[in-house]
Amino acid sequence: MKKRMSRILSILLVSVLVVSAGNVVQAEDAEEAVTEVQAVDETEEPEAAEPEAVVEPVEEAEAKEPEAESKEEEKADKEEAKEEDKSVEVPAEKTEETAEPEEIPEIGSDAVASMEGEVIESIPMAEMSKSIEEQRVQGSYQSQAIDLPAKGTIILTGTYTNGNYWFGLFKDEALDSPVDGTTSVSASYPSVTRAFKVPQAGRYYVGAYVYNTGNAVINTDVRYAFYDGSDRTLSNAQPIAVGQKDSQTNYFKFTAVSTGYLVVEGDENAVYSAYCKVALCKSPQAAYSGETSLRYAPAYGVKKGKTYYIKVTATYNSKGNYTLKVTNKKISDKMGKKKSKAVTLKRKKTKKGMIQAGAGKKDATNWYKLKLTKKRKVTIDVTSNSNDAFKISIYKGGRRIGTKTVYNRASGPIYSIGKWPKGTYYVKVQRKNTKSSGWYTLKWR
Repeated sequence: MKKRMSRILSILLVSVLVVSAGNVVQAEDAEEAVTEVQAVDETEEPEAAEPEAVVEPVEEAEAKEPEAESKEEEKADKEEAKEEDKSVEVPAEKTEETAEPEEIPEIGSDAVASMEGEVIESIPMAEMSKSIEEQRVQGSYQSQAIDLPAKGTIILTGTYTNGNYWFGLFKDEALDSPVDGTTSVSASYPSVTRAFKVPQAGRYYVGAYVYNTGNAVINTDVRYAFYDGSDRTLSNAQPIAVGQKDSQTNYFKFTAVSTGYLVVEGDENAVYSAYCKVALCKSPQAAYSGETSLRYAPAYGVKKGKTYYIKVTATYNSKGNYTLKVTNKKISDKMGKKKSKAVTLKRKKTKKGMIQAGAGKKDATNWYKLKLTKKRKVTIDVTSNSNDAFKISIYKGGRRIGTKTVYNRASGPIYSIGKWPKGTYYVKVQRKNTKSSGWYTLKWR
């Protein structure tokens, strides 16, 4: 009889600990979220099991409600509130480094769209002493020499006054050798702006010419702005404009100013025209991560003082330039690297964490614990941004009772659990694979 009752209690315990999965949206492919509980990894080290809490049969527990249990819950809530009051921390003054991780703005929002590119040069074309007016000689032209310091793109604008003309960037003063074709201005197209590629540093000529017979005026309002397309060093939260028309790959050097996370953002030219992909690298020859579309503003875990390379691979870009910005912010919350060192999650209190790019197996896992003083419903909320995904698992003692995969830019509840028995539960956060890193927040209620 005792064995039979013990077996019934075991079955009831398993049924109470059934996990009801919440939805996690995969930002990159907008596919259906992973909602199935994954099997325990065979490679995982076995953990010492803790004694399980004794659970009353569901029928008996339900029979006590609502009167008896409601009084017990009220009493337990008051005791829990007292405990929380004793351990209230004085909030530190928020600075740029200690503030809560900001939500990454959606592509197309004012926050991203307003990023202004760094114009390396913006010089009006020199005053031309004569415009081509009432001249009927084929090949009339105006040109001006310009020395460009690097490969990139030059943006030219021509304005119509009278008669058609062509303009562009040339290798010679006589405008016989265009670098990247030419563009015409006419009454039908009175103002034309176009990007011309600059293959390398050197002397070039900006010019306009008329080769048809008839009256024409080469407007002196042909202006240009040059965008550097070379590899260079980036500063924290300072956007740059990258000159890029043909397909190319760049490596931008960045030294982390804080241990925390690094977010890479681009403007609409990068998202819709250049189709840029981003990767975090140890060097131009060795990558920490796989490639992620820049439209998802991927995040990576970084260490203060360490130098990284932001690899940007871009396809053809008719706009001629894109804006790039990297923002490094600090995360100072403690993270338990072992189950025995798990950080306590207090109810309704948010904890921030990160997994560093290139971390070893030991440092790629963080442990947290939460204590239930009574049987209650539990919801666990997660916010994250990564270049790939994290796995978040729940343990009771040494047994894993559920695992969810959260992809980059996830936000919301991942576990909404029916009433759990009182006891200690553990939350394990780990990278999905060796290429994953980034930041996250955890909270239970």
